[in-house]
Amino acid sequence: MSIASNFTANPRFFEELSRSVISANLDQASQPRMKLTSDDLKRIAHLARIAVTEDDVALMQTQLNGIFGLISELKAVDTSGVEPLSHPLDIVQDMAQRLREDRITEADQREANMANAPAQENGLFLVPKVLE
Repeated sequence: MSIASNFTANPRFFEELSRSVISANLDQASQPRMKLTSDDLKRIAHLARIAVTEDDVALMQTQLNGIFGLISELKAVDTSGVEPLSHPLDIVQDMAQRLREDRITEADQREANMANAPAQENGLFLVPKVLE
């Protein structure tokens, strides 16, 4: 089992990770700095009962801090004048959507398809019972 699957399979790791980032890593301006140290990762892995090597810690630290950096960039975007969308197509509802018309494009081939069925009844395929 890979180290990544160990971490994704253990919800305690993510609980402790979020607690660590939100509560312990606050700078003076009370903004999460979103940066984990190798000691943070080792402590979280210990609490989640996951064995990690120094190489695993270094790799995860780089990956997680990269993710936290992306989150910080997203938080920095000013969205004060943007209305929330319930669906991504809401923004283009007034425009003609580039979806094809829903119409039949092939001829009915039911009889040809049913001819290949080993068992059929009333135009339906019959299959053996899986559960008794």
